[in-house]
Amino acid sequence: MIFNKSNATHSAQYANYLQAHSALHALRQTQSEKIINYMDIGKSIRSTRKAKGLTLEQLAHMVDTDSGNLSRLERGVQGASKELLAKIMDALDLRITVGNSELSTQGSQQTYSPSKNDYALIRQYSAIGECGNGYLNDHVELSDGLAFKRDWLARIGAKAENLAVIYASGSSMEPYIFDGDVVLFDTADTQPKHGQVYVVRRPDCSVSIKRLVQQLSGDWVIKSDNPDRSEEKVSAETIHELPFVGRVIWRGGNIS
Repeated sequence: MIFNKSNATHSAQYANYLQAHSALHALRQTQSEKIINYMDIGKSIRSTRKAKGLTLEQLAHMVDTDSGNLSRLERGVQGASKELLAKIMDALDLRITVGNSELSTQGSQQTYSPSKNDYALIRQYSAIGECGNGYLNDHVELSDGLAFKRDWLARIGAKAENLAVIYASGSSMEPYIFDGDVVLFDTADTQPKHGQVYVVRRPDCSVSIKRLVQQLSGDWVIKSDNPDRSEEKVSAETIHELPFVGRVIWRGGNIS
């Protein structure tokens, strides 16, 4: 549109045009700044999460969100509520400012402290469970632990004091358990059940993670989910003599 500023009507139209254009430019600038800030926050969350050795699924479980939402937040393609950001701040010990709908990675006074009544801290060991023949752990350390929601544990019938977390190694249990996954198992659940996965202590004290399958004859097979791996057959009489450390009830790892 061409404006003749000598014409009063056109002058008013021109002024309105400038005002609207200025407002549109400011809106675009604000939106651009928001995107940049979300991207900065995502990068900070991602780098801090990795530095603490947490997977997307682990952190998502700790802050009660979906791993897909967390992934999109880390990539800066999705925002998050103040409540979710506060939970992430607490879980990662990360300081984030939540302003008037604008976000940045600078200091904040907002904090979130999950109640011990809501979360249980589960023992996390540096031990490795080999998904193949077994891994001999010469030295095992106990870390600060991994947090799980108590209501979720109650729903699956697990007690926090009976649970422990170790790391999986190898590809024998793919696609159920992948190399590097963290594995939560119940030490109070050691009775063999068909189709369930267990942490097993071998005669040489090495640790393996395998699935149990009961045959029609009553005998058992200790097997991997990967069909390329060999199977072990155990009789119905001796299956209860095997030292099962506990049944696997959860695994967490990277999303491919």
